[in-house]
Amino acid sequence: GIKAFSIEESSYLTGKVGSGETDRIKDTVYRDLRSRGYLVRTGFKYGSHFRVYSSGSIEEHSDLLVHCTKPEDEFTWEQLARAIRLSHSVRKRMLFAFISGNEDVSYLELNWKRP
Repeated sequence: GIKAFSIEESSYLTGKVGSGETDRIKDTVYRDLRSRGYLVRTGFKYGSHFRVYSSGSIEEHSDLLVHCTKPEDEFTWEQLARAIRLSHSVRKRMLFAFISGNEDVSYLELNWKRP
């Protein structure tokens, strides 16, 4: 069947995002992921900003969760562990996206490794 876009996803596609810093960062990351050929949907149900389909099809399993952040943001070990363990339990890779001063997007992947 046809999958509808959320209000947030529609705002990215139409370029009508909010004016806050977090909105700008999420929009920049969204556009970067799309320019790389990924299908990007909301990651709300996983507690992240985006879930990403590298296959380009929503009929396939998404394989990435992306959380947008500022380079100066701090995370507790508990917050990192929660995000990484959740992504691992739903068979997805966890990426944190950062925006540099010149608007380049960098990604940091963190994985759960069993000791």
